[in-house]
Amino acid sequence: TGERKTITIENILFDFDMFNIKPEYIANLDILANYLSDNPNAQIEVGGHTDWLGSNEYNYLLSYKRSKSVKDYLVAKGSKPENIVTAKYGEDNPVAANATNDGRDNPAGRKYNRRAEFKVIAQGSESLLAVKPLDIESGQNGGINGTNNGTSVSADKKYTIQIFALKNQKPIDFFADLVGVKMNVSDDGWYRYYVGEFDSYKEAKLALDNLKALGYNPFIRKLSFFEK
Repeated sequence: TGERKTITIENILFDFDMFNIKPEYIANLDILANYLSDNPNAQIEVGGHTDWLGSNEYNYLLSYKRSKSVKDYLVAKGSKPENIVTAKYGEDNPVAANATNDGRDNPAGRKYNRRAEFKVIAQGSESLLAVKPLDIESGQNGGINGTNNGTSVSADKKYTIQIFALKNQKPIDFFADLVGVKMNVSDDGWYRYYVGEFDSYKEAKLALDNLKALGYNPFIRKLSFFEK
């Protein structure tokens, strides 16, 4: 019968906090679906991954939803469900840096971590499947990993955590379970309450998770948003 031809597919990326298949990846998944139809004994793994924003638990769930949405698409195209294994990795296996070397957020890197990765468990008898690695371009700020030669962190590089934005002012002791809450009144008339001052995004992220555990719905902002 001659040599088996090789079918090449790509891993796919997702938008932030989303698990729907982006239109530009439909053709890629259709090639995979055709391969699975032509090779009923082939088996693949679809591994879901996330960037590091959000709690570990949330990201495991999101990574599962990403792998499941890919599997659901392939099954809808006629692939056998038992030939597609889904795996959830959460934020544990980044392929690019989520932060720059000085701890700042790195959206250019994070976008590559929001992905579904394909692995071949068993090759087909009719054709072979090859998975092209992600083509990770260098972002700005010295590339995906970032570079920074400075040591001190200026105010516009620091982070804080906003815990509330209210139209009506509340006394600071309203937040009895938090120490060091500050208030900022901006031109739009909102009273914004924030807490903490962090030299790196990673430190702020740890504090953010703790605040979520206390029942707040906080998010990270640059400290310069409140303090010039």
